[in-house]
Amino acid sequence: MHIGYERNSGHVYEGANLPEFAAVPAPLLTQAKAVEGPSDLVELPRDLYQSPLNWVFREESFDPVTRIRRGRLYEPYPGGQPQESVTRGHPANQFSTIEQREGLSKSLFRYWPCVALVNKPRAGLGLTLALGQSSSWSMWRIVQVERVVGDDVLVTLKALTAFGILPDLRVDAINEQHRESVQRAIDRVVDSAFRESAISVIDQCRNAAAVLLSRWMVSRGEAESTIGQDLGKLVRPLREAPFNLVAVAGAAEMINRLHPRGKANEQETKGLRLAQDEDAEASVHAIGFILRELGWGS
Repeated sequence: MHIGYERNSGHVYEGANLPEFAAVPAPLLTQAKAVEGPSDLVELPRDLYQSPLNWVFREESFDPVTRIRRGRLYEPYPGGQPQESVTRGHPANQFSTIEQREGLSKSLFRYWPCVALVNKPRAGLGLTLALGQSSSWSMWRIVQVERVVGDDVLVTLKALTAFGILPDLRVDAINEQHRESVQRAIDRVVDSAFRESAISVIDQCRNAAAVLLSRWMVSRGEAESTIGQDLGKLVRPLREAPFNLVAVAGAAEMINRLHPRGKANEQETKGLRLAQDEDAEASVHAIGFILRELGWGS
């Protein structure tokens, strides 16, 4: 299936070999780009008119609870953009003079099924996809790829944004002298989440866990020297009285144990597997859990 976006009216057309039939109701189209490295985020499309040679995602459904989107993915049709194409009239133009003045020749941004995704390893399964433009975008992971009748490429996406994962920081519950360092540590987690490599995200989560736990323990009467201690040392007293935060200690220890998986010598000597994106996601969730358990997240 081919689709075309009419540059003057904003109408969308579709067809098996030519975008000639009006798509009614008009589908939601979003520019998309595969993110396979940090440099890809610098090259996100500016908008359709300035950066037309990018993939386009046509949304079919969205579940805000599970943060799952499904839709068809297209790539630019060869020959440059936009293209002149003869189409049938659009229902929205029946009371206008557009087609009377310009006829049925339309200036379309034209796209067809995204074979480039299917040709990637594992047909793109697990690849990160940025939806939107350089001024505003979101990150999604491709969790399923299907080739349907009409050769369309149907993808299922899972949100990778930090929104909804980390709770809002309860600044009023944090001692004033610790607010800046806590906020800075959380901001680093959010900035790195799902944009940097898995081990970089884990590193930021490990730092945030140490900042959160040390500041919280000092606010509960521990010595100031607690600030600056290694995360491993902070975990031990959490399991005992007067804290008894066994679950928090477990979450922090998980992050701490994932950290060596980014070091080649640790992987070889201890037989550890390399940290994966799912490990980074688990670390971010662990920070959210710690915030809520400490009473610093809402």
